[in-house]
Amino acid sequence: MGIITNYARQLDLSVDRTATRSAVEARQVDLKDRRQRLAELQYEASELAIVRSMGMYRIEGFDPHGNYVGQLVDLPPARETKPGSGVQGRLRCR
Repeated sequence: MGIITNYARQLDLSVDRTATRSAVEARQVDLKDRRQRLAELQYEASELAIVRSMGMYRIEGFDPHGNYVGQLVDLPPARETKPGSGVQGRLRCR
């Protein structure tokens, strides 16, 4: 038994733990909801990565003469294949 319970018994007091139990149960429900939302976000990120890896990429930019150029390629740029890298510049999946 805990210290508070022992002191309560010595003083002939009862310890009501229903409020604590309710709070713990509510917290467990909140944590379950947060885990579910996080799992959904992870699935969305994974799905986006898969779709991007299977799509065509449009690379856009300017040539040395200042002309706008664009090209469709099958593979993502090297910087996207590195773990933890984000998409930089003007890169779109089509």
